[in-house]
Amino acid sequence: MGKYLDAAGIKLSSIVSSIDGVAAQNLIDALLRDVLTPANLQSFLPKKARLKASIEDLARATQGRLSTRHRMVLKEIKAHLEYLSKAICRLDDEVIGGMAPYTKQYELLQTMPGVDKLSAAMLIIETGGDMKAFKNRDSFSAWAGVAPSNNESAGKKKVTHTQSK
Repeated sequence: MGKYLDAAGIKLSSIVSSIDGVAAQNLIDALLRDVLTPANLQSFLPKKARLKASIEDLARATQGRLSTRHRMVLKEIKAHLEYLSKAICRLDDEVIGGMAPYTKQYELLQTMPGVDKLSAAMLIIETGGDMKAFKNRDSFSAWAGVAPSNNESAGKKKVTHTQSK
């Protein structure tokens, strides 16, 4: 969507933190309805919008020209993204809904730092709920990619992050 807006001379992606964010989506909706002007631009922004530039820069960035074709294609892209988002939510609900036979493991996994409902469900799907393949909780944590790494060289400790699988 950002590239298509750029092609129409609307350089929104260079001004907002995220083209998928609330501020950008509000502005895109206003552009598609052809109601966005420099005078009313700020009314489409959330109160705590994080912009990379000033309102004046944002006004200049949104002054491109959207043809009828641009509007039609952008509406189709937006509708497709909304469809995909809803499909992902339905799939997530289905995955989480299938956790009933694994309630104990599912709840225990969520007590691990960095493991939310969906992550816990995915870990159960990957392991089949059988943790016997792991020697102990440390080996499971390392396999799951949530074990802190030890990054030390020449006696100096460096910033540690979780290890990936």
